[in-house]
Amino acid sequence: MLETVPGGDSSLFSDYYTSRFFARQGRYEPEIPGLPYYTLHWMQDNLTVSGKSGYIIIPYEQFRKGGLLYGKSAGFDPENNQPYLPTEENIRYITLQLSSKDKIYSNEGIDLYRFMH
Repeated sequence: MLETVPGGDSSLFSDYYTSRFFARQGRYEPEIPGLPYYTLHWMQDNLTVSGKSGYIIIPYEQFRKGGLLYGKSAGFDPENNQPYLPTEENIRYITLQLSSKDKIYSNEGIDLYRFMH
């Protein structure tokens, strides 16, 4: 993924679990020179994203095994949110919301989509 998404001013949208790998919410510059940095946003439970362009990371394997934690408002408190479970309805919703033509990377763990509004 680091080779696919340019660092610097790229916006990433994902769930709570995935966002942990990017350390902090919001834009930050790394302490290690040469390590890419991103502007991180937690997605809402309706899969909407703010901004004009960016990348959506869906950890599909995690979703299928136990669900994802998305926010329900501008803030995010993982202790008070219910997981986005892999029900038939939620699987259908993800499929309808994210177009396969926008998928730019996939492996056994994640699907990565680029969006532009």
